Amino acid sequence: MDSVDKVKDDRDLWFPAHLVTEHMEREEATDEVISEEIWKPPYSGFYKCNVGGIWDKKKSIGGCAWVLRDEHGRVLLHSRRSFANLKSKEDVMIHSFLWSIESMADLHFSNVVFAIEALDLIKAVNKPGEWPAFTNQSDRLLSALEPIIGWKCLYEYPAANRGADLFAQSAIRVVFSQSYLALSFPEWLRYLFESEMVHSSF
Repeated sequence: MDSVDKVKDDRDLWFPAHLVTEHMEREEATDEVISEEIWKPPYSGFYKCNVGGIWDKKKSIGGCAWVLRDEHGRVLLHSRRSFANLKSKEDVMIHSFLWSIESMADLHFSNVVFAIEALDLIKAVNKPGEWPAFTNQSDRLLSALEPIIGWKCLYEYPAANRGADLFAQSAIRVVFSQSYLALSFPEWLRYLFESEMVHSSF
């Protein structure tokens, strides 16, 4: 009975503490999550790099893409590529995230907001000390971010990241598997990017 009473006492202490922790995490997440489920432009003077990643489980291939837009929602550049021998969606997202950061550094962009559907990686970058399980990922990402002056990493909802995701899907299709970097947006996604630019102006 002493053990039962101890379990009950621990339960009574654990549940309120757990609820407080969850509440605090939700409050903290507001600084890391773009709350609107529609695409939003970056802050004035910043660029926004949306990062997409799609995993083909059967082929162990990851399709990756990034789309860079200015504060007015205009697409400046876009790129895609595929990675082989990836064993999970998590592998795809870390490869895609690293590749997008390295691309921005190689192109000498500063003041970049990276937006990606991987909250664990966002937390690993923004609060590495609180996420020891992601030490390897945070070290790699923070090292890649060093050359970029004025960066920020935010979670993007899938509904607001459709352009990058659809573009990433094209990287794992046989006929479209080649990698490239180009100005503006892919012509076949013109309607989507132009509509998001219009909506972002309100």
